[in-house]
Amino acid sequence: MMLSISNLHVSVGDKPILKGLTLDVPAGEVHAIMGPNGAGKSTLGYAVAGRPGYEATEGGVSWKGEDLLGLEPAERAAKGVFLSFQYPIEIPGVPALTFVRTALNAQKRARGEEEVSAPAFLKLVKAASTMLIMSLFTYFLFNARDASEKLSLTLLLVIALVYAVRDLLRDDMITAITRRLRKGKPRWKIRLLMPYTRK
Repeated sequence: MMLSISNLHVSVGDKPILKGLTLDVPAGEVHAIMGPNGAGKSTLGYAVAGRPGYEATEGGVSWKGEDLLGLEPAERAAKGVFLSFQYPIEIPGVPALTFVRTALNAQKRARGEEEVSAPAFLKLVKAASTMLIMSLFTYFLFNARDASEKLSLTLLLVIALVYAVRDLLRDDMITAITRRLRKGKPRWKIRLLMPYTRK
């Protein structure tokens, strides 16, 4: 069982909010918790994530067989249990990509994994952007109304892909070609076709 909540009681101050909630979420399933205001939806999320002030007075919560309530909020987040912003707040002077890379590397440090450098992270972002562009253009292409729209979208998609591939592979390709040519015996032949004017 991925997430198991057993007879959970949660209080905020002296006020009990959750009174004996039990829920099992197997891996691969999505569960939606619904209810009116004041039913305890946010309280459950805060208690599971470890927000201060939300005290589990009875019951237990386990994540992949490990007791979650005994961990600090940062330790829970490193294991994949955390709250995200519904409306992220902009932090003046902190670029969004820097914030995301810092969060990613914090997770990797907690798991004993190698951190992602800034150039490698930018390549990951560009690759994700390329996939997003392809998905959007494919959707609009198949929903285009006439041939002119399809042609325009196809040309835009080709241009976007050319620039994306250039940005992703430029350094690696140049390095590989340079090394191959320095050996004196490249395995491939490069032919440059140059236009010329007859005299």
